[in-house]
Amino acid sequence: MSQGFYPGNISSDLHVYNIEGPVHDQLTTLSRFLHLGLPLDDVIRLSTETTAKAMGMAGKLGTLKVGAEADVTLVRLAEGKFAYEDSLGMKAEGTQRLEHALTIRGGRVYKPWLH
Repeated sequence: MSQGFYPGNISSDLHVYNIEGPVHDQLTTLSRFLHLGLPLDDVIRLSTETTAKAMGMAGKLGTLKVGAEADVTLVRLAEGKFAYEDSLGMKAEGTQRLEHALTIRGGRVYKPWLH
């Protein structure tokens, strides 16, 4: 990003070999992009709207427009010291991270997992 190369979308690429780390989940992936300097609005847009477009689902997913799927995840922006590690073992400490507050999917409310 320091050279002007930005992601077209953001996804976790989560699979059986990286769920225990370094990927963990989508919010960890998004938080890493915050740490890299991408503005919060861009991080959210690249994970929702632009990803829906890439999937051929623009206007149906990744938006809160009337007629779209009403699947919503509420997140909070936490401030503090947070450790991040990439797939090569490089470590960094960030000052922000996104945390799951609530999800609504198909009219059903899901609360965060307790670790």
